[in-house]
Amino acid sequence: MDLVAAAPICRENGLFFSFASDNELAPSLRKAAVDPLIVRTFAHGIALALTALRLPIALVSLIRYCRGRRIGTVVNLMPHLWTGVAAVAARCCGLRWTCVVHEATRRHPGDWTGLANWILRFEIRMADRIVALSNHVRRQLDGGIARGRRVTTIPLYALGYGSRSAPKPCRKDDEPVRFLFFGRIMRYKGLDRFVSACEALAAEGRAFSVGVVGNGRLGSLAPRLQRLNAMIENRWIAHEEVGAYLSRFDVVVVPAVEASQSGVVATAHGCGMPAIVTPVGGMVEQVRDGVDGLVCADTGATAVAAAMRRVIDAPGLLQELRAGARLRSAGNGPGHFLDALLAAASAEACAATGMSVADTRA
Repeated sequence: MDLVAAAPICRENGLFFSFASDNELAPSLRKAAVDPLIVRTFAHGIALALTALRLPIALVSLIRYCRGRRIGTVVNLMPHLWTGVAAVAARCCGLRWTCVVHEATRRHPGDWTGLANWILRFEIRMADRIVALSNHVRRQLDGGIARGRRVTTIPLYALGYGSRSAPKPCRKDDEPVRFLFFGRIMRYKGLDRFVSACEALAAEGRAFSVGVVGNGRLGSLAPRLQRLNAMIENRWIAHEEVGAYLSRFDVVVVPAVEASQSGVVATAHGCGMPAIVTPVGGMVEQVRDGVDGLVCADTGATAVAAAMRRVIDAPGLLQELRAGARLRSAGNGPGHFLDALLAAASAEACAATGMSVADTRA
């Protein structure tokens, strides 16, 4: 939605968008995008079994849509089980394909959805241009499936999720710092380390508050969070709710044991919130220690507690980190990402056809 809002969408500039009919944001996207391609895919269950019947229809619609609007390059922002086949069909019909790669590994620990990555990797093999969202992912691609191919890094932008307009409650300097764990609850996200860090700080008698917002199994962590008087919202958070939940807290903590890059960090920066992260994957590229967040010494609970302690104990640090997060958001918005993405796709088109960038359409 951020990219649609950032783009001057009209027939004249040759920039068009496509999205699934059951997308959570479909009603808003229908209003914001001009002449979009709306594809019916599947959500779950029986619909997934019917994918073989729907796929040919979707592919024909894509090719006709592109030909009818003289579109030369397709940019896939988010992988889907169909996109590898779509890339083959598009290239067979003379279209160029650029794919944005979120994950270069097969799956993260505890994330069973990653089992589908072997299907998604087929799209990478078929793409004319590959875009990674962090240098960490680019290095993984360079050393693996994309060895010898052209991979461009375009950092994940500061996500909006409506958070820029969400009210930020006033907090006095003498009030407890509010820490938030946000997002899907999976083993590699490190919620257990966050809870252990909070317990250590509470045992020291430090004043702070904590929240856990996101979908997933809490298991044995639930009673420990209750003893910390944590605010718990254990469910899927809709797009329009994200900003309101983040506005209740001061710092997002992302204690992952493994990561490619973090959408949670990007979301926090999008609403001017600093983030505390562990030094894994592309998160060290997203957070500048002491500027727009803090980077823990390692992935252990003791290191996470030490970073949280810095925010609690150092007067004025939180305000400095907030200011840095706001600057990061201003300099890394969806418009910057879209410009870089279109430049990468246009460069590929120029290399393939000998045209100038001004002559290309995406």
